[in-house]
Amino acid sequence: MDRALLNQLYRYAIALTRDSDEAFDLLQQSVERYLRRSNFQSDDHVREPSAYLMRTIRNQFFDQARHQRMHLVVNEQLQQANTELDDTPSPDDLLIHQQMAEGLIKQLDSHEQELLYLWAVEEYTAQEIATMRSQPRGTILSQLHRLKKKLRTQLDTDIRRVLHET
Repeated sequence: MDRALLNQLYRYAIALTRDSDEAFDLLQQSVERYLRRSNFQSDDHVREPSAYLMRTIRNQFFDQARHQRMHLVVNEQLQQANTELDDTPSPDDLLIHQQMAEGLIKQLDSHEQELLYLWAVEEYTAQEIATMRSQPRGTILSQLHRLKKKLRTQLDTDIRRVLHET
């Protein structure tokens, strides 16, 4: 396991938990589980360690959520301003865009948020996500299509509402 993989897994855990300490705990538990499995089951080693670890992190998170009745919290830093660009939006525009994005994401369930994170942030392909989730590629493609359609519809509704308020 290299540093890049551990950083990627940590970012994934943060996307699920929205808490750095919980994310670190999930990552540590997953790596321990992976190492125990690879040490004791040498004849049945894991083909895709990153997929195995991501699946383990996800399963542990959902197990903890069921036990503690936790709810996903939307990340407050969804958009970051790029100050190097000449046409940097004003802070008010950024706040409005951030609030709209947070509002859209709050309406998604945890599985949709995870799919959006894997596809949009980590830039995994549908096939890679399908492999991680042990689902057919077509299922992932249809879930992505429905997710994009849901986000578009809600965004259109929000924009119309804002325009009518002004």
